[in-house]
Order: sequence, then structure tokens, then C-alpha cells
Amino acid sequence: MAAAGVRKIAGAPALTGVTGLRRVLQTGIGALVPILESTAGRQPLTYEITTTAIRRRDTEDDTGGQVADRRYCTIDTEAVEFLRRCAERSGTTWRIPVSAVARSALAGLDGLVLRWLVDRNTDALITGLDDLTTLITLHAIDSPTATTPIVDPASSNVEGPVCNSVPHRRT
Repeated sequence: MAAAGVRKIAGAPALTGVTGLRRVLQTGIGALVPILESTAGRQPLTYEITTTAIRRRDTEDDTGGQVADRRYCTIDTEAVEFLRRCAERSGTTWRIPVSAVARSALAGLDGLVLRWLVDRNTDALITGLDDLTTLITLHAIDSPTATTPIVDPASSNVEGPVCNSVPHRRT
């Protein structure tokens, strides 16, 4: 799905700044709607696979957790690349590590898609995606200035780890 969004942003309006970023994000994220509609019957499978993997991990089967971890690692990597390209296209900079923006955006997207699978209300999905786009743009600035706190890419972990191995607690 992320590849469709990346391809779609190439044709996004040539606007710059945070306003331009919002339009580019709307174009890329909006490309998901027809994909979801055309694959609605297969979409629950991704949730089922993830849920099953998590359950298996919680029963001491490490392969279960690895499946879920790999799935989200792939999605995180694609989302980070998408967000980087959107920022590059619009001449904006992320205020926080792009991996953190991607993680939050994907959590919101997961919820919107799951809700759409339940009610199939495409108008509500589009409204939710637009709201998500607005939230994402809150983490961007037009260009760095002396008074704007941003993360310096040269100095630290600006990008943050896209995929990091998190030890899973078992109860």
C-alpha cells in the first residue's frame, strides 16, 4: 500500500511549506482509499495474522512475535520513506524524528482502517484520513529558524530507529 502512496505523491500539486506538505500527504494517503475498497475482503487477514502472531508470542512461541515484529518493521520502514519524500517534495522539516511521526501516523491509520472494515463508511474514512493528515503536519515546519526547535540530523539520532527489537513482557 505504501508504494501506491509514494507513486501518487509524484503527481501531487507543487506546493511548498506545511501547506504543501498537507496537500502531498493528502494525495499519498488518499491513494489508500481505492486500494482498501478493492481489497476489503483481504484486509482482515492482516489483522488476523498479527493477532495470531501476538497470541503465539505470549505462549512462549518466539516465531509468533517475530512475524508481528517483521510486519510492523516493514510498514514502519515504508512509512518513514513516504514521510521523508513528502517532506522533501514540500521543502519542510520534521520537528521530531520521522520514525516517531511514522509510528503515530500508522497507529492512527490502523484504527481508521479497522473502523472502516467494520462500518464500510468511506466518507467517514476520508474525513478521518484528512484529520490524520492534519495531525501529521503538526510535526513539520516550513524551514528551520534560529527560534524553532528542531532535531539536528547531523548531531544525533534524528531519524530514530525505524525497527528496534523490543523485549516483550510476558505475564
